[in-house]
Amino acid sequence: MNSLKSIIELVKTKLSKDTVLEISWVFITQLTNVVLGFIIIKILSSMGSEDYGIYSLVLTVAALAGLFYGPLSQAFIKFYYHYLGQSLSGLFVLFNYRMLLLSFFSVLLISAAAMIFSWMFGFYSTPVFFLSAGLFIASLKLSEFFNYALNTIRKRKENSLLQAAEKILSIIVLYHLFSNSVLDVENSLLTLAMVYLFSFFLKITVFNKNIPVESQKDTSRLIEVRAKILKYMMPFILWSIAGWLQMNGERWIINGYLTTADVGIYAMMMSLVNAFVVIPNNVIVEFFTPIIFKQYSNISGIKNIVEGFIYIRLTVALIFIITVISTLIMFWFGGRLIILISDESYTVYSNLLPMLTLGSGLFLIGQAFALLGMGLNQPEKYISPKVSIGILSVILNLMLVYLIGVKGVAYTVLIVGIVYLVYIYLVNQRILNSFIKD
Repeated sequence: MNSLKSIIELVKTKLSKDTVLEISWVFITQLTNVVLGFIIIKILSSMGSEDYGIYSLVLTVAALAGLFYGPLSQAFIKFYYHYLGQSLSGLFVLFNYRMLLLSFFSVLLISAAAMIFSWMFGFYSTPVFFLSAGLFIASLKLSEFFNYALNTIRKRKENSLLQAAEKILSIIVLYHLFSNSVLDVENSLLTLAMVYLFSFFLKITVFNKNIPVESQKDTSRLIEVRAKILKYMMPFILWSIAGWLQMNGERWIINGYLTTADVGIYAMMMSLVNAFVVIPNNVIVEFFTPIIFKQYSNISGIKNIVEGFIYIRLTVALIFIITVISTLIMFWFGGRLIILISDESYTVYSNLLPMLTLGSGLFLIGQAFALLGMGLNQPEKYISPKVSIGILSVILNLMLVYLIGVKGVAYTVLIVGIVYLVYIYLVNQRILNSFIKD
């Protein structure tokens, strides 16, 4: 009850009229982006569940590339205002640009090597697929990074509009492929890569125009900036490995035990979970994370920590409400929604949607609670729960998918969501207790 009163008081005192309008704007534009995303899925699903399954496996490789991009994005969110306050934003941005450039060409180099390997040994029927997939992944990750960057500098309106434009352009080019009967995995990946590259150039232009990059001649400080950022990123890289095993490894297990078509059907269900739970969660978290991190940028006592934690509880409350509503929607209308965004051939496992939605929502609530340690610069506190659930996910999926098929993945998602939420809650209690004692 006291927590509820604290949250209500926070909303009254901290969220101004302009902030509420900003939240409303972001919500409306992101809702539009979800609808546009469904149209993209509708077009892509026309390739058939087999090809759509291959496409979804490429997305898991893109998520694997997130082992680097994700931690880099988290470090940008955490330290942008820190270095801005020290008049070192120029060096900080320069470091990020260099890292992005290095990673972009690294992904292309790996994909080119895979293409040559496939061409020499006949690993895949169309070797150019690997180069298309590599360009797609590298371009997608560049575009996604600047979604976080624009949100961090509070250019949410511009960010939302650019994301909408990206999706509209994707729809246009994919529909062109469809209408000319050349819609396949390779062509889809290549044309989407061009869209993401174009979107990246627009986003970086807007970003550069809205940041105060001062003239910084003392580049020796770049070593200091690099060391601090890389040290902060290391726990997140371990997080990302475990997170990838938990959230993407199951598609490869399904592919190994069952068929690529089953992967496509499962991916279609998860696209609904993504739209109803993950995307709203991301909007909420992206909105409140800079506020939370700014609150924790200068800790002068337990009062600052408690007030920052109120923002975290508000974030959790919103995600909980979304999870409950979305689970009920999936229970009543899940099958119809799948038909709406694809066709009836994808509804084989639609009865699993409520379980997948609830489990994913519980996991995301745990992620929101983890903002406490990240804001207090203690991300290493969450390595144990992250690694534990990553291993647990693989073990459960290997066992349950073998025994009961795709249904086993749904049970795994639910069990892991519960375990992770409880684990993070216990870790947070230790973090808060340590500050109270100090």
